[in-house]
Amino acid sequence: MILFVHMLVGALLGAKIHSLAAIFLLGLISHLVFDRFPHWEYSPDCLKKSAGKNCLKTWGEIALDLFVGFIIILWLSNSSPFLIYIIFGAFVALLPDGLTLIYWLWQPTIPALTRFCQWHKKLNILANKQKKPIWGFIVETTIIILSVWLFAL
Repeated sequence: MILFVHMLVGALLGAKIHSLAAIFLLGLISHLVFDRFPHWEYSPDCLKKSAGKNCLKTWGEIALDLFVGFIIILWLSNSSPFLIYIIFGAFVALLPDGLTLIYWLWQPTIPALTRFCQWHKKLNILANKQKKPIWGFIVETTIIILSVWLFAL
């Protein structure tokens, strides 16, 4: 799933739930649940250390995704007194992908991280087994619209 969608859901959790522990738990769960649905994602081959300069476009898309997500979340927060919870939620919702990125780039020999990343990869493979871009678009657009609507409540 593109990063903005995860960030938006995590930020929504932070806006509505003002407990760091609950936001942490629900942010991680939301990421893993939404990864089960058909979605778009960046090419894992371009994120590996060995890919090098061949994937600058993908890295640029990721940077833009994060930047736009952060700007939209700040705009939706509209000087909310709960901004720290909102930003924490957005960050936590990105953790599974962040851990996977660390694993791909540096290949640390941490058994728990290896197992987590293999499991996270399976979730994404199962969700995208039959690549049908229209379903990824529909799912992610629906999540965005619902999240923005719930932010406004």
